[in-house]
Amino acid sequence: MSTQNGPPLLVRAGFPSPAEDYAEMVFNLNDYVRAGAPSVFFVRVRGESMTDIGINHGSLLVVDKALEPQDKDIVIAFSHGDFLVKRYRDKNGERYLTSENRKAQRVFISEKAGFEIWGVVTHNIYGFR
Repeated sequence: MSTQNGPPLLVRAGFPSPAEDYAEMVFNLNDYVRAGAPSVFFVRVRGESMTDIGINHGSLLVVDKALEPQDKDIVIAFSHGDFLVKRYRDKNGERYLTSENRKAQRVFISEKAGFEIWGVVTHNIYGFR
């Protein structure tokens, strides 16, 4: 199976089918994450406040500044002189940020305390080696 600049190859997490000996595909990661778009940038994660959803220390996040945050999006925010990666919540007009790590105390940062959304996280890239 060969596709050019199409969607990524889907693979099973179980046993492979004996009928499929191999799959070949040309895939440009830059096209998939819109890396050439002027509104897209990359950030490296420092810390462990988002580990429950697979964002680990050292993860590389793809962030799009052109997207408007929606409830439950993961965002990059600026608050109290620091950049943060948090879950954005908008409930009944109350906007706040929260961490995703059950081992740590949950942190809620309200809009009243002051934060600015810099962009919405669209992809998480985490290496195993």
